[in-house]
Amino acid sequence: MANIIDYVKVHGGYKINRTAPFCELDAIVLSRFSYLPFHKIKLAEKETVASVAEKMRKLKSKDFGWPEDAEYIEAMGFSKRFSTLKVTDYCSKNSKKITEQFQAISIHVNSFKVFVSYNGTDSSLHGWREDLNLALLDEIPAQLSGAKYFKQIANRYPWKKLYLGGHSKGGNVAMYSAITAPDLYQNRIIKVYAEDAPGMSKKVVEKDTGVSVLPRIIHYIPQDSVVGRLLNHSEKFEVIKSNAKNFWQHNIYSWEVDLATKKLVRSKVTKKSDFVDKTLDRWLQDADETQKKEFANLLFKVLEDSKIGTPVDVGAAGIHAIPPLFKSFRSLPRADRGIIISFVKKLLITAYEVTRENKS
Repeated sequence: MANIIDYVKVHGGYKINRTAPFCELDAIVLSRFSYLPFHKIKLAEKETVASVAEKMRKLKSKDFGWPEDAEYIEAMGFSKRFSTLKVTDYCSKNSKKITEQFQAISIHVNSFKVFVSYNGTDSSLHGWREDLNLALLDEIPAQLSGAKYFKQIANRYPWKKLYLGGHSKGGNVAMYSAITAPDLYQNRIIKVYAEDAPGMSKKVVEKDTGVSVLPRIIHYIPQDSVVGRLLNHSEKFEVIKSNAKNFWQHNIYSWEVDLATKKLVRSKVTKKSDFVDKTLDRWLQDADETQKKEFANLLFKVLEDSKIGTPVDVGAAGIHAIPPLFKSFRSLPRADRGIIISFVKKLLITAYEVTRENKS
């Protein structure tokens, strides 16, 4: 089945205009743009998608966050639909000290519209830690940086309407930036696109006062979604079909595209997704804030001391990750080991309870 790269190749010959208007696949494509390794090239103040593609053609495959990204930007650079779009205002912040990993860039759809693209999680451990902090804190540094960036773009291009978009944490930052923006900026938002993104704290959603932006947010999740169902969601969502399994459905290159209708293929959430969502939600609600923070600190200490890397690296290593993780765990003081064991036991008990409820 086709994916967004195939969409760029097949429909890339048609510029964005009245006869070939901006569509949801364009939004997915531009949301992915912020994942590119801009720090690996020298960006001018103003670029085009084609000029970025040309500079990135010199990079090696290992320089990209995902293997498909190299083919993606090459296809973008050759397409009439995207190649001439102006690219401006690249911003990147990466701080282990305050646990922040943020990246954003703006793509100008035409003279009157701009797409603000927010990056998701990179390969840094503190980037993953910031993701976990979404469940512990009302606001995280990347959200605050995203809101500030959005206001800067709105002020810099006051005559332009705005799209916001992002995948994973990037989608969360896009939603946060829109929800917390003053009405003056919210009124210029056309639509917000979030792809398999964690939700917000209730306190953040309550900030959407005045003319609500929630009806203009659309959230896409794959059928086995885990990440995109975490925390609180009040926005509209669409379930789409992925050809991957389990957590790997989080990869938007696995999302199936109907090239005839120029839409993502729709699906339904699976029982597996419902089970994981219900289990994690109850598990997190049952633990108090102190317990969650202690567990998070210890979990990432084990990961850091093991030298394996992020949770994705652990998954890729499979059974080979067990010895270094266990060694790191055993090096913790007994009391700290007890906190981890207690928290994991609660998760298993919660999963058992949810399983029994589903069978009854």
